[in-house]
Amino acid sequence: MAWWPDLRERLRPRSRFARNVWQVASASVLAQALPLLAAPLLTRLYTPADFGALALFASVLSLGLAVATGRVEWSVPNARSAGMAACLLVLGAGLLLLATAGVGAVLAAGSAWLPAAWRSLGPVGWLLPLALLGAGAQQLLVAWHVRSGELAASGRARVAQSVANVAVSLAAAPLWSGLQGLWGLAAGVVAGAWWGLRTLWRGAAGLGAVLRRVTRRRLAVAARRFRAEAGWSTVVSVANTASFAIVPLLLARHHSAAEVGLYALMQRVALGPVGVIGAAVSQSFWAEAARLVHSDKPALRRLYLASTRRLAWLALPLSALALAGPWYVGPLFGAAQWAAAGAVLAASVPMLVGQVVVSPLSHLVVHRRQHWQALWDAARIAALALVIEWAGRAGWGLAATVLALSWVMAAMYAVLVALNLRALRAG
Repeated sequence: MAWWPDLRERLRPRSRFARNVWQVASASVLAQALPLLAAPLLTRLYTPADFGALALFASVLSLGLAVATGRVEWSVPNARSAGMAACLLVLGAGLLLLATAGVGAVLAAGSAWLPAAWRSLGPVGWLLPLALLGAGAQQLLVAWHVRSGELAASGRARVAQSVANVAVSLAAAPLWSGLQGLWGLAAGVVAGAWWGLRTLWRGAAGLGAVLRRVTRRRLAVAARRFRAEAGWSTVVSVANTASFAIVPLLLARHHSAAEVGLYALMQRVALGPVGVIGAAVSQSFWAEAARLVHSDKPALRRLYLASTRRLAWLALPLSALALAGPWYVGPLFGAAQWAAAGAVLAASVPMLVGQVVVSPLSHLVVHRRQHWQALWDAARIAALALVIEWAGRAGWGLAATVLALSWVMAAMYAVLVALNLRALRAG
């Protein structure tokens, strides 16, 4: 066995970027594999309409997360000192508490004025504040780990979140038999958010000591210094999140809850492998970009182009797997209810390619070009909304509508590549 230590040393990633990619990727493989392996069980415990309602729940949650922390965590990796980064975390936590209280107040006041698609969530909406608080705190702590450049804890948190989500969703199905199935799925989301948060906090070495040194004066300085940047980051976050979150909400205007459920499940199935790549590359690339943008911009450009080429090759097998969806989705997930979902998965291929190749490497925020990102996202939202509304009024089926959306998304991702290259050329 003398060869084993030598082989392990040869396979060990040499750079911090490669090491982070490996650590997050290995954790993400397990984190994404669990929901995929459990999907054939979940689709036999819950109906397409349940998954459709879950998609609306997740859309509302993601829109809340886009604004809940003021996106101050996006500035944490760029903060010059650990003390300033800790001040940003405290400010974000305060905003998160206000946002959670605001959501609770809206629910207490009643939801009669909300859009019909949102009202279909019913009493399960009361789980939304719990999910918002746990997931928002996760966002803040992930930024701290990105700042340190050591992402092992972030990978472990993804696994813990996935395990808790799947376990609670499976265990809750018999408990809520005969009632609205969304209760079990939404409870899994809440459990996953809080269990992942626990893992991140335990792995945040030194954070407690730094937080104890935070003062009101330092908080005021951090608020003045980063309020403009946080404002633009929030605009970018809302626009970026809305471009995905509004799709189930808009589809619900023209399609049944069961059809929205088909779309939601295929997004989960397709984004599973994509999430493995995206989570591994995105956080690692962000950490490197935040460092290189100040010290070696040509090296950052070379890293961006090389990473893009590698991701393009990785997109090929994922695209082939999605295109084959009509042949295996029905038998795998339950032919009676889910057979039509295979065509939806195949129609998503152009969008998935963009998500694999472009999305993990977009880093306009480290160039202080949040306004470019905001304008791009606003244009994408408008294009998606127009396509869904036009297709709905024309009577298009779900698969045809998703195909049109997918090509629009692919075109917008091409524009995003051009914006990132321009930012890399700028002085």
